[in-house]
Amino acid sequence: MNKKVSVFVVTYNQEKYIQECLDGIVNQKVNFEYEVVIGEDCSTDKTLDICKMYADKYSQIKLLPSEKNMGFIKNWERVLNACEGEYIAMCEGDDYWSDINKLQKQVDFLDENQEYSVCGGLINHYYEESKTFEALEMPDAALYPKGRDVTLDNFMYPYIMRTATICFRRKALNGIDRFSKIKDVILFAALLEQGKGFVFNQIFSVYRKHNLGEWSKLNEEQKILYDLDSYGELDKHYHSKSKSIREYFLKRNFDLFFTNYKLYKEKGIKKITVFDLIRFLTFDENVKKYSNKVLIRKYLGVYRRKMGL
Repeated sequence: MNKKVSVFVVTYNQEKYIQECLDGIVNQKVNFEYEVVIGEDCSTDKTLDICKMYADKYSQIKLLPSEKNMGFIKNWERVLNACEGEYIAMCEGDDYWSDINKLQKQVDFLDENQEYSVCGGLINHYYEESKTFEALEMPDAALYPKGRDVTLDNFMYPYIMRTATICFRRKALNGIDRFSKIKDVILFAALLEQGKGFVFNQIFSVYRKHNLGEWSKLNEEQKILYDLDSYGELDKHYHSKSKSIREYFLKRNFDLFFTNYKLYKEKGIKKITVFDLIRFLTFDENVKKYSNKVLIRKYLGVYRRKMGL
């Protein structure tokens, strides 16, 4: 018989963090059975040894080791496919759950509210270098003392749904294979297409900020291109359904323009001309690949005013 919840964990070279991640999961106080599916991606440190130790100690842990490094996205996808529970909760190996009642709260909510496909909570950012915490607060918290709904149309503004906090219906994944890659923001959109989301006004998890993270390793242009790869695909599927996706995709197109502009313009020349934009849209390979030029022209005036140009 399937477990009520499958807990999704991916990890690679996280020997400093994986124990805290797994402790936050196995110490959950619940009245149901759950499994923990760990995708260990052929680490070169002691991460696998720690995962094996936990798998030997806790029968609910299902460890998926790798003979060679698969990479973040493929490891992500194989763990997601291995989850068999009615619900799936997520926590990557360098993050951890700080609320021991997190899973119970989320399962109770989803059991009682069938119109919702996913729910999450707030996170604490933990900055590894300074050893300090910074809470992600609920925007307009006074209006949403218990939490607030999230929909496909508005989930980017404000962006309060986080991978380390979510729990969702596994059946809501139907149709996700039409996307070329499964990433967190694509997963959120696909889930919200199947039902509403809810974010509790409670801190559920800690998101660790450190120099070894996949995102922190990227420079600014690489981050923009990573976003465009995701949002370009989302825009194709949801352009008419989601204002937040349209606006964010447009913003990242302009971010790419201004980032590259700084690379080829001489220092001291701050004014960006229409000719600069036309030249950029015409000749830059990344923009030719990702941009919706009609949409960019439509919002050019608005965006230039926002940028003070």
